[in-house]
Amino acid sequence: MAHTTRLLRTGVALLALGTGMLPAAAADAPDGLLFQVTGDKGLVADRAMGDGRPTFADKVAVVPQGGAAGAYLQAADDQVLAWSAPGNIRAQRGTLSFFWR
Repeated sequence: MAHTTRLLRTGVALLALGTGMLPAAAADAPDGLLFQVTGDKGLVADRAMGDGRPTFADKVAVVPQGGAAGAYLQAADDQVLAWSAPGNIRAQRGTLSFFWR
């Protein structure tokens, strides 16, 4: 039981440290948009308040034309694609939007 409590406290402390940076980063985005990937810059975010480079990218290709608004990402069924959250999302609230086809 003590080991579980210690792990829980450690997890809560790490979560608090990670999300403590988010409100300051959000203040830098006057329109509220923290993160955007259009595909025009490949997998690097067009706009990022945190790190804009993907942390994981496997079996994902950027197709320069033909999407709803230009470039698009084409992914296999078992693709892996992720970006770092700190600064790029708000843990308290927010909206995620995707254009799917």
